[in-house]
Amino acid sequence: MISVSKLGEKGTNVSFDNNSAAVITRDGTEILTATRVSQLYAIDTMDWKLNTFATETQDSVASFDT
Repeated sequence: MISVSKLGEKGTNVSFDNNSAAVITRDGTEILTATRVSQLYAIDTMDWKLNTFATETQDSVASFDT
């Protein structure tokens, strides 16, 4: 589970539509995508871009929930 409000605090933009979601950094880099499954959005992949973002903000991926 990921906190959208915490991602916003880290400087990202989270956008949703009927079937998908995306997390985008201030510089326009898409770091995460998700596909809607019923009433939830399932993360498609956890690739290097999200890990790079976490390193650049001196946080780990798990720390988004703190």
